[in-house]
Amino acid sequence: MRICKIDNDVIDCSLVGVDAHGFGRALASECAIPFSLKISAEEVVTYFGSYYQEFVDRESEDEGFLEELEGWALLLKETGYLSLEKILAEQPELISELLLNELSAEFMGYLFLDDAPALSKKYILQTLVTLEVMGGEVHCKGMAFINPLFP
Repeated sequence: MRICKIDNDVIDCSLVGVDAHGFGRALASECAIPFSLKISAEEVVTYFGSYYQEFVDRESEDEGFLEELEGWALLLKETGYLSLEKILAEQPELISELLLNELSAEFMGYLFLDDAPALSKKYILQTLVTLEVMGGEVHCKGMAFINPLFP
């Protein structure tokens, strides 16, 4: 289940791409349009699970160094490096913060990854402002723009 909205209108999610290189940069207010996404936790695991596991594996490998763990590495260690399925169910606040503050470009990029280049899409997601995990769903809000190169 995936519901995409641009300016409060439900749209076909295949019309959405992510500017992976510029994601997070502010948009000029005259170009910015609000987007929202509601997606099931199962789809999040399907599309983002492999990347998340690689991220967790890299963070857990850092444990062997003499320096003290801090930040996300420490928080993930304290959870026992939960799988994405478990952290979505058992630690929704933690995964919400991690995805919003550390992995927003990667998260949105993998959710909208397909064979077509992002710039061939009508709408380009640019920023992620809120992300909340609740009731087996992930709710995201941010800003997008209409691709001026879209035919």
